[in-house]
Amino acid sequence: MQLCALKPGQQEPSLLFRTVLSALTGICSGRLQPTATINLEEYTTSVTSYISKCIDDVTVSKTITTRSNQKPWMTAEVRALLKSRDSAFRAGDKAALRTARAKLSRAIREAKRTHAQRIHGHFQDSGDSRRMWQDTQEITNYKTTSPACDSDASLPDALK
Repeated sequence: MQLCALKPGQQEPSLLFRTVLSALTGICSGRLQPTATINLEEYTTSVTSYISKCIDDVTVSKTITTRSNQKPWMTAEVRALLKSRDSAFRAGDKAALRTARAKLSRAIREAKRTHAQRIHGHFQDSGDSRRMWQDTQEITNYKTTSPACDSDASLPDALK
């Protein structure tokens, strides 16, 4: 009796995968191998590498830039002025750099002032205690500790 018959539309598994599956379970050969010596380390490595190969074949690796120290007063206008200041610096235009720096300084001052007024307004409104505590946590830089969840794709490699 053939236990590993392919269903219509299925592809034949690779030789490596069939070898690993056969050695670990003995099912694909149609017989159990209770006396066979199995090098578990070798087969674990084989299965892990096969899974990694499948992941590499199917997925695309992409680099994502994150900015962890984003200030709460940072606005889209300030970011745009930062880009214009940096481009003026790269261009080497001293006059444009001077005006870009001045505009950026004014925009940062205004953004900080607006942010401070917004927080102050939340403290004046005594009816919204939830927002008041959120602002208190923001001012004191209080961060709740979240449970670390290791969702790394290389977990099987780490378990060796």
